[in-house]
Amino acid sequence: WDDQLEFRVETSRTTYDHLRIFGPRYQAENAACAIAVCEEVLGGSLDTEALRHGLATTRLPARFEVVARNPFVIVDGAHNAEGAQALVDSIRDVLDDKRLTIVLAMLRDKPAFEVIRALHPIAARFIATTSGNVRAASAENLAEMIAATTDGHEVEAVATIGEALESARMYGEDILVTGSLTIAAPAREAARVRRV
Repeated sequence: WDDQLEFRVETSRTTYDHLRIFGPRYQAENAACAIAVCEEVLGGSLDTEALRHGLATTRLPARFEVVARNPFVIVDGAHNAEGAQALVDSIRDVLDDKRLTIVLAMLRDKPAFEVIRALHPIAARFIATTSGNVRAASAENLAEMIAATTDGHEVEAVATIGEALESARMYGEDILVTGSLTIAAPAREAARVRRV
């Protein structure tokens, strides 16, 4: 899988061909919106070469970020239903119908049930953990919510993100770490230690 997506944007002023951006389809959609806004603000077309260079070299940490391969470890900070659904659509674009081990940590004030429902179709199992943030849901609490929402998915509660990744690797499937931006840095660090 190529981490960069090639796309084109047509606006009322011009067409920008051969644009490339890291990440899935929703990043291209976000870029298209940003291009349209920039044209409106500037009152004209953008420098195509500068745009190509800027998009091709931009990386957004914790937004469908592949931090390891064999198996894939994807980190995404989706923490609401819309973000989780965009993430699921992106996973399906890249990995077809594969199911993943999902490492999930969320803050207590986020819509956990909605996020779990959105992630449910791509999950082989869930590993609930916590980011350690003072607002974070406990791993046990999150595991209970997962069990109540998914009707039969295997669920495990693990104290830390590092331990959750170690447990997830034992299944040999691709791994998705999601639910909060607060888990991104520890997940990236834990994955980097074992990068293949």
